[in-house]
Parts: sequence; C-alpha cells; structure tokens
Amino acid sequence: MQGFFNLVMPIFMPSWQFFNEIAPSARIEFSCHTQEDMGVHQWQELQLRPEKLHFVDNIKRIFFNPDWNYALYIMNCAEKQIIKPSQHNENEIFTAIKNYLPAESKSKANFLKFRLVFVSKGERGLKRNVLFESQLEKINFYEY
Repeated sequence: MQGFFNLVMPIFMPSWQFFNEIAPSARIEFSCHTQEDMGVHQWQELQLRPEKLHFVDNIKRIFFNPDWNYALYIMNCAEKQIIKPSQHNENEIFTAIKNYLPAESKSKANFLKFRLVFVSKGERGLKRNVLFESQLEKINFYEY
C-alpha cells in the first residue's frame, strides 16, 4: 500500500520545480512582403494561442489540447534555433507562420521573413534583443 501511495501522491501534489533557471523566452515575429527588395519591415508577433475561449473549451483543454502542445513545440524550435541553428527548426517555424497567417496576408504576400526576439527586464524597462533573423523566403501560400 505504501508503494502505491508513493506513486499516486505526485499526481495530486506535483513538484513545480521544472526549470534550473528562468530566462527570457523567444518571441517569434514575422514580416510579409510583396517584393524581394523591401525597405521597412512591419513585424507582427506570431500568436499561436486563441485570444478567447468558451468555458466548455477550457474544460476540454484540461484533458486534450493539441494546439497548446504544438505551440510549445514551435517555441522549443525557436529556442533551439538560437542555441544550435538548423534548417529543420527554421522550416518548422516557417510552417507554423504560414498555417496561422490571416487570409488577407496570404493573398498579398509573396515573401516571408521571421526573427526571434527575446524580451527581458533592463535597467530602463523592457529590453528587446533580436538574436536570430531568417533569410527572406519565397512563399507559395496556395500550398497551405
């Protein structure tokens, strides 16, 4: 009985020590363009989570939440891209951006670019550091 209790107790009283250190998390910002040689970037933050959820949806998400898992996966790819850049991580981030773009952006844009921004507290307020910026990629949005 003691062994069963030791196995079940962490379910009801979990340890909340997930991380060795707390550091800034990556924010993915993207910019859509119609031409290859553009001047000013209009960066938008990628929002993988819905703005509003109905109460019933919140209850369902306790048990099954693939969208949240996907958002965590993309954030993990972004953090790995900073530590050890790879084409795989870059492609996954591009795919996430293409999947979550509004329809009006898809109809106008031919090129896509993203950057990874880390926001942290500085002496004079919030400090934004751009640690990675992708190359401009020609996109055919009709594939998605």
